[in-house]
Amino acid sequence: MAKYIEIRAKENDKVLFHSLYKKNDGLVYDEQKRKFSDLQNNTIVTAFEALMDEV
Repeated sequence: MAKYIEIRAKENDKVLFHSLYKKNDGLVYDEQKRKFSDLQNNTIVTAFEALMDEV
């Protein structure tokens, strides 16, 4: 879905992808990027990569 939004987005569209994650301090942080692939703290991608490593 995220890739579809990136492909369909026009130059003047204002789309931000968000990643919510928790650090060891117990606080929840929000990361925002214009491209889904630029998110550094992305648990969906991390889980997918771990799954692919098992295959």
